[in-house]
Amino acid sequence: DLWPGACDTKYTNTVEVTAGSEEEESSRHQSSTSSSASIARKAALNAAIAAANAASSEGVGGEYGGGSAAIEIPGQYCPNSATTADIKPCPELHTKLLRFQPHVEVLRRNGQLIRRVGLVGNDGRVYRFLLQFAIPYWTRTDERTAQTNFVIDKFLRQNFISARNHLSVQPSAAIPVAQRLRMTLDHESRVSLEDVLRCSHDLEGNQLETIPAFFLSEVQKRLKGRATNETSQEDKENMEKEIRNDVYNEVCQSKIDPRVLLRFVHARLDGPENLFHFRRAFSGQLASNSLLQYIFSVAERTPPRVVMLMNKALLLSPDFRVSYSSQGFIEAQDIPFRMTPSIESLVGKPYIDGRFI
Repeated sequence: DLWPGACDTKYTNTVEVTAGSEEEESSRHQSSTSSSASIARKAALNAAIAAANAASSEGVGGEYGGGSAAIEIPGQYCPNSATTADIKPCPELHTKLLRFQPHVEVLRRNGQLIRRVGLVGNDGRVYRFLLQFAIPYWTRTDERTAQTNFVIDKFLRQNFISARNHLSVQPSAAIPVAQRLRMTLDHESRVSLEDVLRCSHDLEGNQLETIPAFFLSEVQKRLKGRATNETSQEDKENMEKEIRNDVYNEVCQSKIDPRVLLRFVHARLDGPENLFHFRRAFSGQLASNSLLQYIFSVAERTPPRVVMLMNKALLLSPDFRVSYSSQGFIEAQDIPFRMTPSIESLVGKPYIDGRFI
């Protein structure tokens, strides 16, 4: 969907603005008696001239911009960016690629080795992207998810109550590169729940991978001890749910510290005031994401898929995929969203027992 006039060739010639034309333009307007107003008008004029020169140097097609002579940093257009204003894009103001970083990082995510490259922009920042191998269906699904999150975030910005509480839904940028290769934006302050748990268990000398194995073996052992051949299928299902709940409570009490996430965030922040603001912002982000998980029946919110940005207290939901039944309908899940003791301790009592948002 293009904006009106996107295909018009209004600016076909290269525009060169000189200092003489700037003085001529400023002489057309009556000078203000206030020196601050004059300085502001001059600064705005210089910014507009710089943007026009940048647009003309990049190759104008339609309106200003076009990017035929420069490569932009990926992920700056909607729906990949939640900070995009509800106006037509301005390519002349987007960050352009200067160079790649000379080294490629190798990270371990979800038990897989993933390469991360750094793109240096003309604004001085380094944008890091993960190179992931994914089937085309997953890439298209993530693109539709990003579009859905962008539309919902737009509704939240237009609502008075949600805007006052700074509620938002952050889309995850997925840029297809090849048929089975894509790029995903990786923030520097990105921290997943798996990273927090792994860091805590490494300090204590424990292995995080042993907890799922312990849970499954304990459930099977207790189920074999209680179920018999005469037990009906319905009784076995109810018995398995009860056993799973008991083993889960045992794991939470003995193997995982419920305050591990709170301690990690508290160690990263400067003081109690920053922790208070982080909790308040994180609670609102968690509420909106939990509501979307319940509406779309998004399951398997494992620790690697619970990601937060420490510098902005934003919550990301990677691999946000809807679960469908064999008939093609949205399949309801037994657990509507993830609310573990570690997340509950980070949110705190004021935002759980009182007003959550």
